[in-house]
Amino acid sequence: MVLEPKYEKNYEHLESLIKQQGGEYDLDLIRRAFELCVGAHKGQYRKSKEEFYFHPFSVAKIIVGLGMDSES
Repeated sequence: MVLEPKYEKNYEHLESLIKQQGGEYDLDLIRRAFELCVGAHKGQYRKSKEEFYFHPFSVAKIIVGLGMDSES
């Protein structure tokens, strides 16, 4: 899946956090999950007007920061 630039930028940020963490991560699995999330929630917004995908994306960043694995 080819992501729109704004989504690609967020994925690249997540990937950079993963690489900084230095653990063993399945980047292919994480990329597919990110693409699925963006595609499944395309056009959906929270009451705050924030795109819905942004919440799972934020949780993924927290999980990386905690050093949890790819499946988490």
